[in-house]
Amino acid sequence: MALRNIPIFLKSLTPFALLILLVGCSSPKTEHQDLGKRIPHSVAAPGESWEGFWESFTTALHQNETERVSGMAKLPLFINMNNNEDSWNRGKFVKQFEELFNEKTKNRFSNISDRDIQHMPSNDETSKFLHAPVGIELKSVTVYDKSDGRGGSSKTFFFGQMDGAYKLMAVVIAG
Repeated sequence: MALRNIPIFLKSLTPFALLILLVGCSSPKTEHQDLGKRIPHSVAAPGESWEGFWESFTTALHQNETERVSGMAKLPLFINMNNNEDSWNRGKFVKQFEELFNEKTKNRFSNISDRDIQHMPSNDETSKFLHAPVGIELKSVTVYDKSDGRGGSSKTFFFGQMDGAYKLMAVVIAG
């Protein structure tokens, strides 16, 4: 799909680059807002480790445990596909599982290192774009696919910690 109503200079930026622009110079918050309701800053309290979550998540992916992976996602899951927004409930997530987590994505997730994971705070703009609470740290992993014959595509997966547990929060697909 063509990107409509977007300035020409933004069309060449990846979704991740757009998020970096949105993050900008945010100031830390003591409280954050989740779609209009106030949530104490303790939502992102330490609990589950990132390493433990990532190991469980990738294991479930490789074993095609769609229900287990869907339990590790904040549902409805926010999807932005070429600037078309959607929310996937559990049923749609399970139905789209193989397309979202194809072999290339699974292999990328298996071979990820700490330097491949981007870290960013969620400020007001990022939170609106990703439908995520303000004030939590987001982690993202991008998978590039240049074999699609259209010049390449990317999928950026955003994770955040809520109520002491990490969750897949959103996916941005471009190309």
